[in-house]
Parts: sequence; C-alpha cells; structure tokens
Amino acid sequence: MAEMRTARITAGGYEFDGRQGDAGDLARYAGGAPLRLLVPAEDVLLTTVELPARSRRDRLRAVPFALEEHVCADAGSLHYALGEPLPGGALPVAVVARNRMQAWLEPL
Repeated sequence: MAEMRTARITAGGYEFDGRQGDAGDLARYAGGAPLRLLVPAEDVLLTTVELPARSRRDRLRAVPFALEEHVCADAGSLHYALGEPLPGGALPVAVVARNRMQAWLEPL
C-alpha cells in the first residue's frame, strides 16, 4: 500500500504537516473530517472537450465518446470527472484509470 502524507488546507494552498501513513491510518487521523486526496499528476489526464449545451448528466454520458480518440484504454475502464464549463463553452475533464481510482479510495 502506498505511503501518504497529510496536509492542511490553508488560504495559500496546502501545508504538509508531516504525518505519514497508509490511507487507513490517515482516514482514522482525520476522525471523520472531510478528506481531499491529492494524486500523482502522471496518473491523471487533464483536458477539455467541446460538447453541445446539455444537462450535466448528458455531458457525462457524452464525454467518453468525445475523448475516445485521445485515450489508449477502453472507455469503461476509465473514470471521468467533469468541471464547470469554461467561458466559451469548453468543458474541463479529468480522466483516470478506474482501477487506480479504486486503489486510492478503497482504504478510506
């Protein structure tokens, strides 16, 4: 299991407080407080797509098809997270392998 560190969210960003452990240790340390998981950038594709204006649910269904030529994996093996539309209509999207996402979240 991967070693993780805790950080406190501050007005200036994140401040690492030195506590380390696996995800289960850190979840217990948080004691029910909300957690934010920072993940390695090399595991996440950040991109934008242009989609017709529709509901968020429709956009979420359309994103895998809009990105299928830009990813080297089966759409069903990926997790897609949508941001709020940018001025001009582009939709920010984060893409990560579903098994990586599960490995990060499972111990929590």
